[in-house]
Amino acid sequence: MCFTRIGIIGLGLIGGSIAKTAKAKDGTVEIAACDKSRSELEHALQARVIDHVFASIEELADWAELVIIATPLAELSSIAQSLAALSVGHPLTVVDISSVKGQILPVLEKLSNDRIEFVSTHPMAGKETSGFASSSPTLFEGAAWIITPHRNNKTQTLETIERWIEALNATPIRVSLEKHDEQVALISHLPLLISQALLAFVKEEDAGALEIAGTGFQSMTRLAKTPSQLFNELTENNREILNKYWKKWIEYIQKRSYGNP
Repeated sequence: MCFTRIGIIGLGLIGGSIAKTAKAKDGTVEIAACDKSRSELEHALQARVIDHVFASIEELADWAELVIIATPLAELSSIAQSLAALSVGHPLTVVDISSVKGQILPVLEKLSNDRIEFVSTHPMAGKETSGFASSSPTLFEGAAWIITPHRNNKTQTLETIERWIEALNATPIRVSLEKHDEQVALISHLPLLISQALLAFVKEEDAGALEIAGTGFQSMTRLAKTPSQLFNELTENNREILNKYWKKWIEYIQKRSYGNP
């Protein structure tokens, strides 16, 4: 493991999975966390997934070599600004795991300097459920983990984060901001909208049909169970690109007749 002291802000699905995976790969790594939910922290301590709990991000940053911001996107900018304002006595790398980059990457670029460097990433792995209880030490197995570099990122830092991602059994891929938000809208956010639309359509047409639905339908609508907070975060922050592909999808369907895909 490239870092011996890892601090995690937000111990939900992704933050918890990072902690569990890092511990499973290298038991000597120390992991600390901050989270609004005391129960999540206590659960993680009891499971020996984390070693320390800090009451503030200041204490966490002062202790850690690597800090991971694994909070909702709405909180990311303010947390990053708080970290950048600290007088940490050692160089600090901060990683985010946000699923939309258009608004946040310019902020992270501006905040990065010789003392603190923000690296924006996005693990392409998740579930339709949330919270530490849903986290898993195998969540990132074989998954792509996107790195979206900015102009203030150092080559050495990016290479170190790539090695760290590989140690978590994921595959690091560098992608530009523009390409990231376009491709993620197409292969992640659009399927979420389609899944929700399909479930809503069946409920409207014949809700009783859901009682006999098998695994095929359940697979098609699994994403519709995504927590509303995450759904709103994705659709609002990538609205323009998502609307473009939603319209193209409707046009695509309308051009094809039943039985002739």
